[in-house]
Amino acid sequence: MHWMPPSIVLRLGLSALTLAGFASAQVDGAATRKSAETRPEPADQALRLMDEGLNDVVSEGLKSLRFSYRPTATGMPLPDFRVQVAWKKDGSTEVSFLTPDKKPLDRSVPHPWLDAEDPDRAGRKMSERYVEGGKALLGLFLRPTYSVQFAAWRKRLETRTVNGRPESTLVLEPAVAERFRRVEIRLGADGRAQKITQTLVRPIDGHDVDVLFPKFEPAGGKLVLKSFQQETSGRTDQVVFEYQKVSGFVLLASVERIVKDSKVGGSKTEFDDIEAAR
Repeated sequence: MHWMPPSIVLRLGLSALTLAGFASAQVDGAATRKSAETRPEPADQALRLMDEGLNDVVSEGLKSLRFSYRPTATGMPLPDFRVQVAWKKDGSTEVSFLTPDKKPLDRSVPHPWLDAEDPDRAGRKMSERYVEGGKALLGLFLRPTYSVQFAAWRKRLETRTVNGRPESTLVLEPAVAERFRRVEIRLGADGRAQKITQTLVRPIDGHDVDVLFPKFEPAGGKLVLKSFQQETSGRTDQVVFEYQKVSGFVLLASVERIVKDSKVGGSKTEFDDIEAAR
């Protein structure tokens, strides 16, 4: 089944989440978000500095969000359905499927994409993968602060001298490794993430380490993740985020992956029918 979305789509989701928040923390924990415990440790202070000025729509009063998009398959025709994601601050999240003209998709009828087997996980249908992907994209919208994301992680700040200058790196390890085994964040002179090295629990395409170089820019009066460069096994890709203001919130408008030196090309996901409420 050559029309299956390749694993590069999943890798994009994981990479973006490293920079803009983990789905489990965002979707499941956004409704009951709490401030990280006050601690004097250097690692926690570094995380707080990374948080300063970053866009955080839940803390700004977002209570509900709805959006839809047409999923992309790199180098393949567009799937003939849309994904709709609806979230409420009370903790409820619903991912459903629509026809291309945005009507509810009849799931009582077998679908060639959604009911096919997931090539990357035995025993799982592609519909489950798209539900997971929808929640991951929701996580990009709801991104909590780094202090909240890594509150339960083991962390330390390592400093060394490189070419006569101090270089600081946050080393983060989860108590229970689900997606990531380890994340290292090298900090720039401004305290922002300059380089992120992430080690996956399960390799994708035979590789378990990605190196990411994020770029933050102002948008709508907030500091947002504008793009990141990703280096994986000798290949360099770029992911670009566009934003828009909806009901006073700075929200995603699109996510585009630019694949360099590849015959497959990139992909772009555009978000439509965005509804946000306080």
